[in-house]
Amino acid sequence: MRWYALEVNVSIVTLDERTAYETRKQLAHDLIHMECNRAHLPQRLPTPPQ
Repeated sequence: MRWYALEVNVSIVTLDERTAYETRKQLAHDLIHMECNRAHLPQRLPTPPQ
């Protein structure tokens, strides 16, 4: 993992399994988005609906 992953302070223990799964999925999406922006590449995953 890169250094910025450590800045995300999410307490999975206080969340139910579904929410924890969604949180991890969103974190993975955000990391890919950050990597692509840093490398000036198009996003590899579609932005999830709000």
